[in-house]
Amino acid sequence: MAFPGIIGFLMNYADVIPMSNNVHYMQRDFSAVIEELLNKKEYVLIYPEQEMCKADYELKKAAYERVYGKTLSYAFDKTDIAGWTGENDEQ
Repeated sequence: MAFPGIIGFLMNYADVIPMSNNVHYMQRDFSAVIEELLNKKEYVLIYPEQEMCKADYELKKAAYERVYGKTLSYAFDKTDIAGWTGENDEQ
């Protein structure tokens, strides 16, 4: 499927498939491109825009701080690993 203009350029040279708020585009064109790629066994990575990531991050950060009762610091500890029991710890 070929797209004209900047959309075609991005798809051909940057391996980017634009997303849009336009329902017609998303239902017809975007869906067709995704289907074509999946039929060719291509990988497709879909990720949110930066604005969505920031809101998601803030929610996750707030949830972490509420559950653990401490500020998120990014200091890694073995106990941060889900399911860590401390068995066979060779410190």
